[in-house]
Amino acid sequence: KTRAGDTGAPAVEPPPATVELPPAIVEPTPAVETPAVPEEKPKGKRSARPALIVISAVAVVALLVVAGVWLFALRSGAPSGEPTNPDTASALDPLVTAADLGSLGGVTWTATTATSDTARPICLPATGAGVPNAQRSVSRETRASDDQSAAFVQAIDTYADDTAATQAYTARTVQAGTCAEDVAWITGANSVSGLADAAISERLVVEGEASGTFHTLLISRTGRSVSLIDITTTKSPVNALDLANVAGQALSRQCGGDQGTCPSSIGVATVPPPAGDPAGWLVEADVPRVTPGAGRWGATDPKTTLDVIGSQCEAMNLQAVSGTQSAGQRTLLLADDNAAPKGFGIDMVTYTFSGTKDAANLSAKLSENISKCNDRAPTATVVAGPAAKGTGEGDLKFSGDTFEITQKTETTTVLYRVAVLTVDTKVVYLLANPTTGFDFTDSQWKAVAVRAGQRATQG
Repeated sequence: KTRAGDTGAPAVEPPPATVELPPAIVEPTPAVETPAVPEEKPKGKRSARPALIVISAVAVVALLVVAGVWLFALRSGAPSGEPTNPDTASALDPLVTAADLGSLGGVTWTATTATSDTARPICLPATGAGVPNAQRSVSRETRASDDQSAAFVQAIDTYADDTAATQAYTARTVQAGTCAEDVAWITGANSVSGLADAAISERLVVEGEASGTFHTLLISRTGRSVSLIDITTTKSPVNALDLANVAGQALSRQCGGDQGTCPSSIGVATVPPPAGDPAGWLVEADVPRVTPGAGRWGATDPKTTLDVIGSQCEAMNLQAVSGTQSAGQRTLLLADDNAAPKGFGIDMVTYTFSGTKDAANLSAKLSENISKCNDRAPTATVVAGPAAKGTGEGDLKFSGDTFEITQKTETTTVLYRVAVLTVDTKVVYLLANPTTGFDFTDSQWKAVAVRAGQRATQG
């Protein structure tokens, strides 16, 4: 069942535009001018060799001093995420320009040369767990002249070495996969090849009362620099390949050698969103809000003591499933939505077995028991929803079923949404408690189930 204006299914990327990459521009090595030394007239038959040695030594020292000053300026330090704001930094960092952007997102971008704007990409705060201090940080926000809501935000952090930059890149992907501080729904992600030493893109939507705002993130590491990009649009999400091609134009101006891989033959592929925190579980940004523009999801820490009750159609004690190596539960609850029933939320339960056969057996038994619930309980009505299947981390395949269950008595009607998935050696069970007036759509519930399968492959 669907509703008008339903955005339940993750947004499908528009076809990419073709963008030509300019040839990589190699930044010249600063030239050092050797000061002229006045020629001395020879005195008698005295040898000029000692004088030439002294002159050469002075020239070498001057060269080393100038090179040292330049290198020091290049590696000047600043806390991560805080722009250093020297104008000279703009020549050292591949910030995207309005010319690079062209008509990306279907808007007209206004040129700017700023290097210390305070705007941040969505889900990526200036600091965070595991993010080391950067030696230099610059940032720029580019706005559109014909769409007040459209924006292109980029921050570049440069670290002491590739190791620190790799640590920062990993931490940033976890931030993107969690998106704990923003009200956004992660709708999809893409791996990005050929752009940098490492790169990933993620799509999100912030659902407003009238319409949604779309975000496409691009996180990349080139050498010891990490670039964070967020493009915001109102009509449709920007394709990951189009965004990567634009970013590639800027990266081509500062790459090569010890400065990192230059863009070449950029490509994208559909992947799960980056693993969040905690890994292996649904996070708040994995679930859409029911009322557009209202509500905020919160989540409990995963626990090993199960208290899930079920829909009364599972025909087994979900708190004590036999044969498992481990079991865990996490509960997500919706707050700040006046239309939501008290305690509205989702239970995610994961049962882990020693082998795939035992997991498949439990999953099949659960789905069969639920499907035949009406045979055992005439007050129950079960409607099968869309199948949930996909590919998770490490190319692990998963599949499962979704259900809408109604339990009626003489005085009450209770609704449930359930999903059962097989994920390698795991079984994922989902339970939501909607009402007749407050419920996910079928496509939204399917999207939540698919995301739960993806998350289960990450932990």
